[in-house]
Amino acid sequence: MSQIEQATKLLQQFNSPAMHLASMIHSSLNATNFSQPDVVQAKVAPLLFLAFATLPYISQIACVGLDDPFFSYYYEGNKISAMYYMGHTVYKQPVDSNTGKLYGNAKKSSFPIVAIRRWARDALRSSNQQHALVGRGWNNSSEDEALMFITMVGVHRKAAVLLGISAESPMHFFASIDLHGGKLQLATRDGNRLLLEGIPESQIATMNSNSISVVVAGNNVACILGGGMLTAPSVVTIGQQEYNVYCSSVEVV
Repeated sequence: MSQIEQATKLLQQFNSPAMHLASMIHSSLNATNFSQPDVVQAKVAPLLFLAFATLPYISQIACVGLDDPFFSYYYEGNKISAMYYMGHTVYKQPVDSNTGKLYGNAKKSSFPIVAIRRWARDALRSSNQQHALVGRGWNNSSEDEALMFITMVGVHRKAAVLLGISAESPMHFFASIDLHGGKLQLATRDGNRLLLEGIPESQIATMNSNSISVVVAGNNVACILGGGMLTAPSVVTIGQQEYNVYCSSVEVV
């Protein structure tokens, strides 16, 4: 279990830089500046690029306003691109990896800005102005390759800082854990995304704040979530063999 806890800490460690970056942006802009995309691009973009260039594992970073302002850096293959919102349109443009400056031609993008603003609202509505989720990245990778662990922190109650890391890195770590013959399954709390399919013929049926229902080889197993700790196992019989099924939650924020 100590190895699983270490993998969990890999995800949790991104909360601190997100909060620090939000604090820096808060100091650079007042609340009214978030209605001015050119000001956001001039003052926020350099802070975003500095964090993007120095923080390990980061695949995308953004400042997401509830209204017009939106600016982001992200990896597209091994190159850096920027995405920004201006004049009711989202544009993408190549970025100089040494300076963070945009160059070349800007192209219109079909980026789902409405969904990203919804994430920002979720962060601003929470008691600590933080929100975490698993969502798609902004490159053109396949569904599985584009999955991101995303953390967001509110700024001035007008915008949110977003940091995203590819789900591949922590999932490789989880998959490599030696469970001495056991299997590990990892899914999002809503059950919509299966991140690590370690248990054959199984799926999450329902989940609430303190329990989970898992179907394992046709057997419905009720499991109590222990708030990050393992609780007493549920027992399921498959064939002539009994198995212990443990459940625990992984907190990202």
